[in-house]
Amino acid sequence: MANLKEASVVYMSMIRVHTPSLESGNPVAQPSVGRMYSLCFVVIIIFVSLFCHRYAFSEILPEKLRRAAEQGSDVAQLKLGYMYYDGEGVPKDLAAAARWFRKAAEQGNDDAQGRLGYMYYNGEGVPKDLAAAARWYRKAAEQGDDDAQLELGRMYHDGEGVPKDLAAATRWYHKAADQGNDFAQVILGYMYYSGEGVPKDLAASVRWYRKAADQGNDFAQAELGYRYYNGEGVPKDLATAARWFRKAADQGNDFAQAELGYRYYNGEGVPKDLAAAARWYRKAADQGNDDAQTMLGYMYYHGEGVPKDLAASVRWYHKAADQGNDFSQGRLGYMYYNGEGVPKDLATAARWYRKAADQGYDDAQTMLGYMYYNGRGVPKDLAASVRWFRKAADQGHDIAQAELGYMYYNGEGVPKDYLLSYAWSSLAAAQGQKYAKDIRDSLERIMTPNQIAEAQRISRKIDAQIASGEKPEMFFHLNKVKQHPVSSGSGFLVGTRGEILTNYHVINKCDRLTVNHDGTEHGATVKAGDETNDLALLVAQSVKGFVSTLSVSPQTRLGEIVQVAGYPLSGILSNDLNITSGNVSALAGLANNVTHFQITAPIQPGNSGGPLLDETGNVVGIVVSQLNAIEMARYTGSLPQNVNFAIKVSVVRMFLENHGVTYRRGTSDSKISPEKIADLARGFTVAVQCW
Repeated sequence: MANLKEASVVYMSMIRVHTPSLESGNPVAQPSVGRMYSLCFVVIIIFVSLFCHRYAFSEILPEKLRRAAEQGSDVAQLKLGYMYYDGEGVPKDLAAAARWFRKAAEQGNDDAQGRLGYMYYNGEGVPKDLAAAARWYRKAAEQGDDDAQLELGRMYHDGEGVPKDLAAATRWYHKAADQGNDFAQVILGYMYYSGEGVPKDLAASVRWYRKAADQGNDFAQAELGYRYYNGEGVPKDLATAARWFRKAADQGNDFAQAELGYRYYNGEGVPKDLAAAARWYRKAADQGNDDAQTMLGYMYYHGEGVPKDLAASVRWYHKAADQGNDFSQGRLGYMYYNGEGVPKDLATAARWYRKAADQGYDDAQTMLGYMYYNGRGVPKDLAASVRWFRKAADQGHDIAQAELGYMYYNGEGVPKDYLLSYAWSSLAAAQGQKYAKDIRDSLERIMTPNQIAEAQRISRKIDAQIASGEKPEMFFHLNKVKQHPVSSGSGFLVGTRGEILTNYHVINKCDRLTVNHDGTEHGATVKAGDETNDLALLVAQSVKGFVSTLSVSPQTRLGEIVQVAGYPLSGILSNDLNITSGNVSALAGLANNVTHFQITAPIQPGNSGGPLLDETGNVVGIVVSQLNAIEMARYTGSLPQNVNFAIKVSVVRMFLENHGVTYRRGTSDSKISPEKIADLARGFTVAVQCW
């Protein structure tokens, strides 16, 4: 060190000696080139000496500290611990750091005790040991170390290394907070706000938040903004709320930046300024705040505060959606569904809707219900449609409630249930859904007063459960609305897979269909219908019986004997098969309809759809109607007798072929007795009831 000082003095002396001479311009006094080189050499020597000295000092200092530490200086032990921990002047060595911290800690050094607690907590240089961490934190905390008090409070709060004890946590937090520890003050602010470990006290919460906020704690500043915004523990004051949000936002707090964006967007506590809102949202969004990213997506979509840009909207929605923001996920579903800012892609739309719906977003659940109902972007699945509508309806979504009422009304994806249809439709109607009101009104025309009262009770119960935040009760298969047959007819088996032919007017507008064959009732569904020709094809796979044979003769002859099989006047006449005989009296129907012919065989209501048989037992037509005797009497003054009509078998065959039904062809010309014809007809004729 002395040599370094001497070299510096020599150098400065040379400068002082030569400077006046150089300034004088005296050529005698000017140094030679060689002397100048010597001067530069001296400067180089000085800088090399400085570098070498500094290097030597860095090597010597740890040794001096080590000697002091080994002689028991806790300050030196603490310093060595930090040097090994940070790798300053010595190689980084956490195990060595822990050893030196322990030596200082065992002498009562609170800084070392707190540091050792930290290392045991995180398993740095020592095995992770929460109990040991708590013991060392306690030693430091009992000496007044506020950081250790804070950490010990947190360990009691979470039950880490010590039993969970909120009262003990609060005591330690208080000790640290009373010393000005802003983190402890923030935690106490939260605990008094939520009533966790202390009685709920909003005013006390605000006081603790203010202490931390006054020290510049941005989290506390943001929390004060919320408290003033909501009037919790302080009078509601939007301007003061905005000021606290601004303090936190200026420090880079993304939550406060997003909140400040919201204030400028809505003009709450600050003048409404969409451009300023967008700037603050952008600051928060650039830090990854998903709420701010969502709002930027919304603002770019609508051109609020920024130019309208659907592609930019999609980008911001994507950023938030990728973080799990349900609203952005739902908006992405909407934009892919409609092809806004991205190519239209229903499958991708369904995936984003599903992500949002799984988080409980009711709009997305409703859209998934629609997509499964219509098979758009997902396979058509009525049961899945009902499940998604139900999830949204349980949250009070009016459209989903209306759709659920509709599906219970029609028995789509669920068993038909008028009570539940009425209950859900009532809830949606109360929110202004007109078509739900229409369903409810139509149900009132067919339900008894007791049934309506029960449905209203269910509706009120669901509404109360939704309002209270409970999950509404699931009502399954109430079956309390007794259905009545509104019409009946006849039909006959035409295929080996339970295909049954009847009239379209027999099954039109039915909620449910049954067929009765040989005294047993079977459920049936409509496979195809032809309103123009008044034909309908049913399927009842559980029906087992003879299949009818259809005549392939070119034309039924005028005057030919025919027999009608069917179940007329259900509930009045016998439930057994009814057979009547007559003749073909005309080869065309009303107004010369060539697809019909006229018969004299008596028929009654309920015969419609039944088979018309020739003398060989083959089907030559299907009974369709009888002339309205009362109406004809008004015009002619007399009642017509036995003027009835049947659809020709050629029309029937074409209908079956168009719908892929393989039928039996009647090729026999051998006549059989009326009794035998009745036996055949009993095997393939059924009663059809419309409910």
